[in-house]
Amino acid sequence: TVNFTAVPVVDLEITKDVDVGDEVLVGQKVVFTITVKNNGPSDATNVNVTEVLSNHLEMIEYITWDSYYDVDEGVWYIGDLARYDWRQIIIVTEVVSVGNISNAVSVISTENDTNKSNNNDTIPNITAKPAVDLQILKDVNVTSRFVEVYDLIEYTVTVYNDGPCNATNVNVTEALSSYL
Repeated sequence: TVNFTAVPVVDLEITKDVDVGDEVLVGQKVVFTITVKNNGPSDATNVNVTEVLSNHLEMIEYITWDSYYDVDEGVWYIGDLARYDWRQIIIVTEVVSVGNISNAVSVISTENDTNKSNNNDTIPNITAKPAVDLQILKDVNVTSRFVEVYDLIEYTVTVYNDGPCNATNVNVTEALSSYL
């Protein structure tokens, strides 16, 4: 008599997509969609995804069904995943600083995974660039439509930067009328 112990095996597959190209601006939203599939042949238990966000991003919200994402730990807890079933999480972030944004995800479960080549995924690197919102305001001390020759006309030009980043090398061009 020969006794065998059959152990469950799974083939978990993970993919990660991002809704932006290779450059973003500080203040811009970036949305990640992560999908985990169990290609079988057994049900998977204790399925967890490591998903640590770049420090250039701030979490706005996440949307998932039948699972929980711990932002502080960077772990998406899926739990049990039946064979041929899948789960998805959508993570909405905001770019908060300038730099290189890279991201990798990986999935594990209690069961032996027969194909570990599809247990990881990465996004192409994204460069976060500074963003500014320069505004200019020009006031004049004259309130009537007409002025006399030799009247003093005073212009006040004010430049604002409503951010979110510091502006550098800011210049203002002021072309006065030939009558002034």
